Parts: sequence; C-alpha cells; structure tokens
Amino acid sequence: MWKVLGFAILAMGCSEVDFVPPEPTVTGVSPDIAVDPPAVEFGALPVGEQAMMSVTVSNLGAAVLEISNVYLGPSPVFWTVLDIPALGLATDETTVIQVWYSATNVGDATVLTIESNDPDSPIIEVPVTGSAQLPMLEIDPDPYEFGAVTRTCMDSGTITLRNIGEAPLEIYNVAVAGDAMTSGELPALPVTLMPDDEVETEVLFTPAIVDFYTGILSIDSNDPRGVRNGEIWGSGEPLPKQTDTFEQILTDWTLADIFFYVDQSGSMDDDSANMADNWDLFTAFLLAGGIDYQVMVSTLDDGCHNGAIITPSTPNAADAFESYVVDGAYGADTEMGLTISLNAFEKTGAGECNDGFLRAYVNPIAVLVSDEPEQSANSWDFYVDRLIQISPALKINVVVTPQGGGCGDGTPGDGYFEAAWATGGAVLDICDSDWGSKFATIVQVEEPLDTFVLSDVPVDGTLVVTVNGYDSDDWAYDEDQNAIVFFDVAVPPPAAIIQATYEIEAECAVTTTAGTIVMP
Repeated sequence: MWKVLGFAILAMGCSEVDFVPPEPTVTGVSPDIAVDPPAVEFGALPVGEQAMMSVTVSNLGAAVLEISNVYLGPSPVFWTVLDIPALGLATDETTVIQVWYSATNVGDATVLTIESNDPDSPIIEVPVTGSAQLPMLEIDPDPYEFGAVTRTCMDSGTITLRNIGEAPLEIYNVAVAGDAMTSGELPALPVTLMPDDEVETEVLFTPAIVDFYTGILSIDSNDPRGVRNGEIWGSGEPLPKQTDTFEQILTDWTLADIFFYVDQSGSMDDDSANMADNWDLFTAFLLAGGIDYQVMVSTLDDGCHNGAIITPSTPNAADAFESYVVDGAYGADTEMGLTISLNAFEKTGAGECNDGFLRAYVNPIAVLVSDEPEQSANSWDFYVDRLIQISPALKINVVVTPQGGGCGDGTPGDGYFEAAWATGGAVLDICDSDWGSKFATIVQVEEPLDTFVLSDVPVDGTLVVTVNGYDSDDWAYDEDQNAIVFFDVAVPPPAAIIQATYEIEAECAVTTTAGTIVMP
C-alpha cells in the first residue's frame, strides 16, 4: 500500500501543459519569475513510499507572467500535479507545482523545467533528487589479491562483506569458484546486516602449479542489484629448489699401475716361484674388470725396473714376470723393500729409468714380498712419508711372514706391517700358497661411483641431473636410497662433476580463522 505524504492530490496527468498565448505586455514592463525552492530533495525514503514536495512559482514583475510549459525529465518514479491559472500570474501572485516521488532506487534524479515569458529567465531548471532506502552489499577488498604463494602451499584471506545501504541486508549464500580457490570459514547463513554492519568470510588458495589464478566470490543477498561478484587473484610460485653437487672419484678405474718388489734372498725361491706360477690368475682379475694394467718389477738396489714394464700387449708376459721375480738381479739391499721401493718411485720422472710407470688419475698399488722383516737404514715411516709425497694415493700391500712366525725360516715382517696399515693396504701371509686369493686382494682397484645419495627428497618429476654441465638421462631414481643411480654404461668419468637439481616440498604455514596450519 502506498503511503502518501504532503498535500492531497489535486490532479494527476501529463507532465507537460500548454496554455493560450497571453496578451502582449505593456512596452517597457515585464514579468519576473521566482521559484522556491531552487532544488527539490526528497532524501532517503523506505522502498515504495511516496512523498510530495511543493514548488512555488511567483511573479515578482510588473507584467503578467505566463507559464507556457512545465515538464520533468524522463523518469518513471517522479511526476507532477499542476495548479497554474489559465490567465497567468499577476504581479505578486503565486501558484504551486506538486512534485511527487515514489522511492525506488538508491539514487533517483531528474529535472523540473519551467518555461515562461520572463525575458531574463525564460527557462528555469529545478534539480529533483530522491533515494530509496535499500540494502547494498560492498565486497572489501575487490579484487582480493593473494599475491605469490608457493605451489602446494595454502594461503588464507579474509574478505569483508559490508552493508553500505540504508535497509537491512540479508545474505543467503556465499560461494567461491576458481581453480585452487575454495571457501574457508564462513559466517552462519543466512545472516542479516543492518546498515553499516559487516561480516567476514574466509577464502583459501592452494596453487598446484606455477601460474596466475583468478577466482570469483559470489554473494547471493537481497541487494536489489542481484548476485554480487568479487574477484580473487593469486599466483603460484615454484617450490624451493635444492642442488646437490657430487664429484666422481679422481681415479681412472680402467687403469692399474702395480709395482712389485720381491726379496731375492735364497729363502724366497719357493715363494717367488709359486707367485710366478699364478701369473694367469693375477692377470685374470685385471682383465675381467677391463683394466689396462702396467706391472713393474724392481729387485735392484737402484730401483730401476727389471727388463720392461709389462702390459696386456707384452708378448709372453707370464715368462717375463717369472724371470723378473724368480731370477731377478739383486744387490746388497735385497732385504730392504722400502728402500728399493722408494728408489723405484723416485725414478718415475721424465727421462729416468722408470719413466711412464705412474699415469695420471691412477692410484698405484705396491706389492712388497719378503719372508724377512724390513731392514732399511731408516724407520718404515721415513720411507712411507717420502713415497706418499710422490704418490699420495699409493696403497702398499705386503706379503710377509705373519706376526708370531710362520712357515720355514721366515721371520715376521716388522716394518712391512706398519707400512701396509699406514696406507690402507693388506697384510697377506706368505706361507699361504693360495696366490689366487692374494691376487684378488692385491688388485682391488677403486670402483667408480654409480650411486649418489640426495640431501633431500625430490618432488616427483622435478629431478634434473647434469654431468659436467650436460643434461643426462642415463640414470634412475632409487626411492629406497633416495639416490640417483647411473646405468652401467653411463657411469660418470673420473673427476666428473655431477649435479642434481630438484624441487622439494615446501614447509608451509598459514594462519586461518581456525588457527595456524603447518603443511609439510
């Protein structure tokens, strides 16, 4: 039911009126129109309520004021009721124009135009405004920006829903749409907000990939504008990256430089012959590993090698080895194994008698064979220190009489024991005739690394491996070891730099309305 304010309606009709033209005025005398108020302001009214305001038109001039037209600009919520004398307004006479308004929208406006014969102001425009007391939803902020969030982590945002209208706002539903975006803590719905009241709603953002995301917060309410939408923006950023750097062993495991010193005293004849007879077993271990070997035998006081350095291409290598270790030349130092060894290694330089024996990236192996203790002029550590200065990775293996004595006339190999222990070599029993097992121990060449354990657990699909700066696909990931394992045919070469770069799960922490959540 319409509620009517103001005066009674005199007449309702068109908003434009035409009159009979007036008689000409007396020369030099003119009408003077005055309008009060200069603007019609209805203010805010309840929705659907009607109200009226009067506009008084007066003639302050000395001639009759003829009003030829009165009309409102196009607006269905305003109309006029006119009471204008057909013969015009005499001096000091007034009339009233009733302007009516039906409160419909938040901001309604039009213009009341009055045309007359006033020579100075033939057209008068009166602004007319009104407003309906409606609810109006404000989404703050709009858009809501999460910014950059590490992918797989969750961030929480709070958006305020505010009633900036002049009537109660009823919110029926709150929904979030968009990839990686969901509703968090919501107000108890439906909720009614009085003017200037507000309520908060939570939105959650969990980006799965590195990308820019947009979402929509939709609010269904009694706001006359219908469902209101606010934008949500966010971007996913990469997970933390981890780079592990490894170095392949420096040794070239395809090469072996093996030095033999063999005591040439008479008590060693049986042992030397037994060792020589097993040459084929010795080389079998080397060749089975695809190892390019060099074998140098020295029994001379000066340390120069006997005969020639034996390689896989040496003709009759077994005969050569037998002649060097059984029938080798010898001198006064024959039972001074460390002295002869040091002399031999000191003569590996360019132009010297053992030139070419020590190859780059090869960790040499020394085999010292004697049934007597080491009898050099200085203590064992003097010679070991000097040998390590020449070849830091040298490993000394000794085949000697064990501590406590052994077979025949042999005496424990004091001095040799300590040299082997100091360099990580083996101490083998000369009394044991099984030279196959001895050789298996002696030729233990350092194996290449094919497995590299990562420092953290990579996210699936993010592991990238390079070898010496070049991408490599010749590996597999071993989940149990958390390691990259290279295929046999693609083991990185000596001294290679291996890098594994991968993303790791972020340690996410986000404070929501439900509290702080830590996401591993």
